[in-house]
Amino acid sequence: VSEELRQVGESTWMIHPLSSSHAFWDLFIASILIVTVVTLPLTMAFTHLNERFHYANLAFDVLFCCDIAKTFATGFVRNDIVVMDFATTTKRYVYGPFVFDVIASFPLDTVVEGFMKGRGNASQLTRSTRVIKMLRLLRLTKVFRLLRVTRAYAYARELQVQLEERHGLHFHPAVFKLSKLFAALLLAAHWMGCVNWLIVESFDYPEDSWVSEELRKKPLAIKYSWATFKALTMMLLMDFGIATPVATHCESISAACTVESWVVVLSMWVGALFYGILIGALAEVLQSMNISGRAYQDHLQAVTEYLRVNKIPGDLNDRVQDFFYQQYTQGKIFPEGVLDCLSPQIRSEVLLSKYKRLGLELSPLVDGGKAFQLQLVKHLHDHFVFSEDRILEERTFGDYMYFVASGVVAITSMHARKQHDQSAGGACVAAIGDGCFFGEVALLLGIKRTASALAITSCRLLAVDEGGLERTLRNHPAIAARLERVARDR
Repeated sequence: VSEELRQVGESTWMIHPLSSSHAFWDLFIASILIVTVVTLPLTMAFTHLNERFHYANLAFDVLFCCDIAKTFATGFVRNDIVVMDFATTTKRYVYGPFVFDVIASFPLDTVVEGFMKGRGNASQLTRSTRVIKMLRLLRLTKVFRLLRVTRAYAYARELQVQLEERHGLHFHPAVFKLSKLFAALLLAAHWMGCVNWLIVESFDYPEDSWVSEELRKKPLAIKYSWATFKALTMMLLMDFGIATPVATHCESISAACTVESWVVVLSMWVGALFYGILIGALAEVLQSMNISGRAYQDHLQAVTEYLRVNKIPGDLNDRVQDFFYQQYTQGKIFPEGVLDCLSPQIRSEVLLSKYKRLGLELSPLVDGGKAFQLQLVKHLHDHFVFSEDRILEERTFGDYMYFVASGVVAITSMHARKQHDQSAGGACVAAIGDGCFFGEVALLLGIKRTASALAITSCRLLAVDEGGLERTLRNHPAIAARLERVARDR
């Protein structure tokens, strides 16, 4: 890819944005970012866990600082052009996320704690629980690392593409979308649960807090579980009505309760937001799984609106809806060019399979073989008619030849009426069904129709226009001659 892009600027020590080393480093930083996003609220909320992760957090801060330095020395792609100029890269980064990256990467809590320990008269102060807890709040600056989550998302998206292209594992877009949503929901519950515990611990476990004396003595896993449970119940706006080691609210006006109440409001707001997004995503997924059904409903609604505005009678309105249901294959509308992306051979075979009820093996066209059938089906169109609908009118010029896919059609003739003294409208000279064809006389002989066609039952017809029939028969003269003989006999 890099060879196809034009490059601006030249520097031997600049890192190419499309190089493998840059990709591996970004993947490594994205992995570290995921770890810190999970561990950061845990180290803020639980004291002994913060002490355990002290050196790991310091190492992560150093790595993120190295990433800042590397960003200054890495080019970027803009409008399919690779920019490798150091001044341009620096200006772009400084005016971009540089400030947030510095705030998120600088170990401010460690520096402040070290500064206070360095003062001779402050050693006792730094050892106090209150100051240590306040210093932990400085780690809130690491929240700006969440701005880099898009980098991890980009690599997850790239992994999905690789799995689909190289290994043939195809994922429905809805799976990826819902997975992201549920992952964000769990991450929000994780953070809110840790914040709940952090508030209570910062105020030295007030008597009116949601944490009971028994829960304080439990292992870390149980503490975290109940904190997350409280966060989820607030986010999902649920109340189980059972006795638990935690309370869902406080009933005093202390400082701790005030802060906790605002956190509850924030949790409920975040939960309502996620709930709305989830409903919208599910609705979008359901609609994407039935595109043809939605197109049918939209089309039918537009026609119904037209009939209502023009005051069409109710019985005719019902007939129109029945027609839509039958014509568009049980309530589905497919785009006209839905098969255009296929090769001509495959498209013809799909259409031939679709029209297998055509019954070509029952007609004189069978001698044309599969080649004739594959060429013919490209010009066929679905038509649906109700019983007693007149399909063809005698003594008119014709544009279509019809095949009966299902149903019964009566062929009537005024000439037969005169011979047999039948009532007006012509006598029935034949009744044809599945696999039969009619209407070819006017097309092949260039004369007016010699008979009429009336639907005895509801029928599904397949029609080919004059141009399509001519192009098909041009490559099959034997079939053309046979059809012409049949037309003259009729």
